[in-house]
Amino acid sequence: MRTMQKAALGATAALAALSGAFVPSASAAPAPAASADPTATVVRSATADASAQACAHPIQRWGHWGCMKGSNTGLDVDWDGNGSRDETFVIGTNRGIYHIWANAGGWKEMPGGGRADQIWGVGKGPGYRCVGVWAGNTVYANVFHDGKWHNWERGTC
Repeated sequence: MRTMQKAALGATAALAALSGAFVPSASAAPAPAASADPTATVVRSATADASAQACAHPIQRWGHWGCMKGSNTGLDVDWDGNGSRDETFVIGTNRGIYHIWANAGGWKEMPGGGRADQIWGVGKGPGYRCVGVWAGNTVYANVFHDGKWHNWERGTC
């Protein structure tokens, strides 16, 4: 059975590379164990170091800085239920959806060319995991299965 963890709906997110463009990638972290439910935590603004001074709401994950447009604007996800962050999702200044995980090497734009205003939440089930976003008044979801993220489709996880 699928489960869903909603993000704060009033939060919008923005992410911009501080020293270069984000590099799109179709790869993601290994699939989580099907029995564990994801838990999500809304990200709040981080304290910036000198490399992020131009950003009002910087975010650092796994040693890589990005810039969020507002506070409460990202979503940390614990896919395997072990109490640690496995992946973070945010919305970019171009409304693109970005994510990062421990071995990503930096922030990556989600495949499928999606654009969004807010992160809606995440879900998972046997053999898949999913992230949902708001674009206007519509929710779209992108599903990770068969070792990769796919396209954005109307509907929830």
